[in-house]
Amino acid sequence: MTTKRLVAASFLGGFAVMVLELAAVRILAPWFGDSAYVWTNAIGVLLAAMALGAWVGGRLSASNGPQRLSVLLLVAGGWTAITPFLVRPLSSGLLPETMALEGAGLTLTLGSLAATTILFALPVLLAAAASPVLVTAIVEGGATVGRAAGVVATASTLGSLVGTFGATHFLIPGVGTRATVWIAAGAVLVAGALVRGQKAAGASAVVPLILALIPLGPLRPAAGDFELLAERESELQFLQVQRLGDSGQVQLKINEGLDSFHSVRVDSERWTDGLYYDYHAVAPFLAFDGEPGRPPKVLSLGSAAGTFGVIFRSAFPGAQITSVEIDSAVVELGREFFRAYPEGEGEVFAGLDARVFVDRSEGQWDLVLVDAYERQVYLPAHVVSREFFSSVHDRLRVGGVVSVNVGGRSFRDPVLQAVGRTMREVFGSAVALRVPRSRNYVVVARRELALDPGVLRGVLRDRPQALRSVLNAARDSETWVSIETDGEVLTDDRPFLDELQDSVYRRRGEAVGKTEFGGSLEPGVALEAAQRAYGLRRFQQAIAEAKRSRRETPDLRLLVGNARFEIGDTDGGHADYHAARDLTEDPAMLARIDGGLVFFEQLFDQRVAGADSRARSTGTFAGSCVVLLGLSLLLARRC
Repeated sequence: MTTKRLVAASFLGGFAVMVLELAAVRILAPWFGDSAYVWTNAIGVLLAAMALGAWVGGRLSASNGPQRLSVLLLVAGGWTAITPFLVRPLSSGLLPETMALEGAGLTLTLGSLAATTILFALPVLLAAAASPVLVTAIVEGGATVGRAAGVVATASTLGSLVGTFGATHFLIPGVGTRATVWIAAGAVLVAGALVRGQKAAGASAVVPLILALIPLGPLRPAAGDFELLAERESELQFLQVQRLGDSGQVQLKINEGLDSFHSVRVDSERWTDGLYYDYHAVAPFLAFDGEPGRPPKVLSLGSAAGTFGVIFRSAFPGAQITSVEIDSAVVELGREFFRAYPEGEGEVFAGLDARVFVDRSEGQWDLVLVDAYERQVYLPAHVVSREFFSSVHDRLRVGGVVSVNVGGRSFRDPVLQAVGRTMREVFGSAVALRVPRSRNYVVVARRELALDPGVLRGVLRDRPQALRSVLNAARDSETWVSIETDGEVLTDDRPFLDELQDSVYRRRGEAVGKTEFGGSLEPGVALEAAQRAYGLRRFQQAIAEAKRSRRETPDLRLLVGNARFEIGDTDGGHADYHAARDLTEDPAMLARIDGGLVFFEQLFDQRVAGADSRARSTGTFAGSCVVLLGLSLLLARRC
């Protein structure tokens, strides 16, 4: 057996391990996403598998190691080859059929941990057993231990290097994740054949090549009433375009999707039926203190597949839109499915990070719109820091406005306050508008001049109906809330935003039990004040106003139940609904209450399904760890 064969086997093993580490997250992303926790699971599981594999390989090297190793590598290659067929049934078995993205964090984390262990730990463990065996075989051929170890380490590391860059930049976006996994399987099989000493090593790659010809359909099928229109695997993420039944709505979903979407298009419309995208159209009026005297210049950092450009051209004919999108595939899908990025109407910078563009650009705009998200619900820390907003400040003309899309449960949401506080430090002030029927906020600040939402009341009415609806909702200055000053600001040096966001999305209800009333006001007076605060989507204030009533009524109970639900206190809202039911015999009121209780029960069913899923994932992970450890001990004893 020649040293060249062994070195080649080491190179292929290193290549396959790194390809599998990167492909593991990408092939599971349509089900579990690609959050930091999913990446941590993949890296942690595979590092543990590599450690076990090195130990097994050390035992294998004692006698007749190459022949035994070749068998293990052939097993590893075979398992890897069938992995793409197992992803869908395993993942769908670990996850509940319906799940809201907001509450899915722990379920997705544990599910990805179990799936990664079952699908990828075994082949990586067996592939990692190669290095000690190959070092021993080269030493037996006459080399020194140091030389043999250096040669094997160099070959394996170079293979890992090629696998790292090749998988991310060429294989996954070029041939897809499943084909990339089959290429890794072929590499392991060829490595096994080389260790055995067979001349026709290339024949070992025939099996995964044949498997690659089998049509498997989409990585994740569309759920429910959705129809899959397109699917892409870019260098950065997994993308699907789906149509929702007969609604005329087309959505762009990223990674696990669930009930969230990146962009939306409504057939025959240029607006999005009151979603948060529409509400950023008020920003140019704020930048011009009323009606713009000319078409505004807009910089869209994160373009929502071009949806913002479509809206702004409808609201302000002749508007100059500069779109920056980090993923080129989003731009391609925007042009194909979202009527976006028309030729000759603005510049498009695809494949470029928003922070890089802002820091290096020398242009100036009337509006800088920030809708940059990663992992669906996470704001990237480097595009909401003090340093970032300082660069945005320099990109705005005097009086220009920055408008940021931020998700939150209430105006007191810690993420909303942290982002707004950082904007306030740079610009002097910042205000937030809650988008009706959503948990999105438009947070706005202005360069050097005062920002007055009251100017929206003087805007002309000869505008598209969708824009008039937005202006009607935003023109009352009381619907805008100034950001508070207390607390830390976000900086590049201390990017604590991820931790803050995780604490919000993992948080349970804020209270338990029904609301206690004991104020001094008549119920009707308290109800009127509470309804006014609720209409402004000031839910904490609405609860406080309702509690000022001297006694409870069904209407007050319903209102505080709805408000508690809005701030994330689902259990409390459920308790108040039940308390309202005990206070009335009116059929109409009972129908309202029972309708709400059905909704709460559906939420609790989802919670139970999530808990069951977490239990299944935990059990599956524990069982697979026991099996892998037992297999490692068995191999070690037999060797």
